[in-house]
Amino acid sequence: NLIPPSASEARERGAKGGKASGEARREKKLFQQAVLAALEAKGESGNSVLVDMIAAQVKKALKGDTRAFEVIRDTSGEKPAEKVEAQVKNDNAELLKEFLDSKKK
Repeated sequence: NLIPPSASEARERGAKGGKASGEARREKKLFQQAVLAALEAKGESGNSVLVDMIAAQVKKALKGDTRAFEVIRDTSGEKPAEKVEAQVKNDNAELLKEFLDSKKK
């Protein structure tokens, strides 16, 4: 029962989508600029808000907060690689071998 749109309808819908996408990008960029401006603003200590936030995380980590330590470690680029291990059971190994053999033919 689905009727494909005509070329003009498809063009109109595409134009609406493009305009909405552009508006969303502009809003996202404006939000990003506002956050960056807030982080660069002077805090209570006279430093930037970002420096104050980092100092607070370091203080928490020094007091033993492991989550604060993880945030600092990960943000500084020292996040360890996550490994995913998979095991194949013997009964599944036979099926897997049969499947791979069938694909080779």
